[in-house]
Amino acid sequence: MTGSPISKGLAARLAAGGAAVRTAEAAVKDMAGEFAKWLAQDVAKLDAAYERLKADGLNAETIGQLYMRAHDLKSLGGTCDYPVVTRLAGSLCELIDDEERPVEAQIGLVGDHIDAIRVLVANGVRTEAEPLGRQLIEELERDIHYR
Repeated sequence: MTGSPISKGLAARLAAGGAAVRTAEAAVKDMAGEFAKWLAQDVAKLDAAYERLKADGLNAETIGQLYMRAHDLKSLGGTCDYPVVTRLAGSLCELIDDEERPVEAQIGLVGDHIDAIRVLVANGVRTEAEPLGRQLIEELERDIHYR
């Protein structure tokens, strides 16, 4: 079967697909600066939602906005190759959703999550394998289990 028109056609499609993948990878690499900008913008939105919650009090609107911003960062962290942001934003979403422990009692821990996300993004820490990422995650997990 080697050399048949079917195998040559398949080889051509595979080669074209490989070129498309390389083109897409290059485009994503070129967008790395945009990813950092998007991530910083979403962190600022999370900060603003938290500040509004502190100023206006805890209500359905303020907690809903905070949750939405955390959820956005949970998704964007993966897109931007910041798995540590995805993990912490996901933990923040779980904290807000936790019916066993009301958010009112956890507001300090909510702030700690937001501070950690802000610090990690500002310092370009992408993974928990990096010392600062590991340290902040360990501290937050200890605090979550402690409270």
